[in-house]
Amino acid sequence: MSQPIERKIHDFSPYLVTARYHNKWFPYRVYVGYSYLGELAVLLAGLGLASPVSALIARASAAPVANSGTAAQSIGQLGWGAFLLLVVWLCVKIYVQQESLEKRCSLLTSYRRQCRQIEFELGEALRASDPMPELIQLKARLRDLIDRSIAEDAIVGVGVDDRWSGEWERFSSDLIARHSANWSPAPNTDRRERKEGDGQ
Repeated sequence: MSQPIERKIHDFSPYLVTARYHNKWFPYRVYVGYSYLGELAVLLAGLGLASPVSALIARASAAPVANSGTAAQSIGQLGWGAFLLLVVWLCVKIYVQQESLEKRCSLLTSYRRQCRQIEFELGEALRASDPMPELIQLKARLRDLIDRSIAEDAIVGVGVDDRWSGEWERFSSDLIARHSANWSPAPNTDRRERKEGDGQ
């Protein structure tokens, strides 16, 4: 049954490989930088080590966007450089809120974690002489995960990026090379694989 199994592996690989690189999505990087800098500014302000600029950013981070204009009272003390920094910071804050990046990036992190779990279970399943039943279940889980993530706007498009197509092939080839010796010979027609494919 090696050919049906190989087809199943090729079904998994685009999604599992692309999931490794979803953290390169530009809004995700913006949100991570925003989160770290905001927490750092709050921490420094709390310790009394922050400069006036850091303290101002910390207050802006803690306040709703609608009330952030009150921070402009400190412009005279901080100068125009600090004012421009504050404007940039507030623009990023508005962008994060308007794009719901806190929710979306949290879901994206969860998506990547679950894909890693499925990737691990895929490797374990392929050790069996007949991994097809487990592969069908794993594919259904992956499909459900993708559908939910798209519905929540956590991943863009269908969760696949063609830039990593070469790595998809290497991923599939590596799994096949490592585990194909374990598999029983393929029958002429694997009805389980055909039936599961018709349901997609």
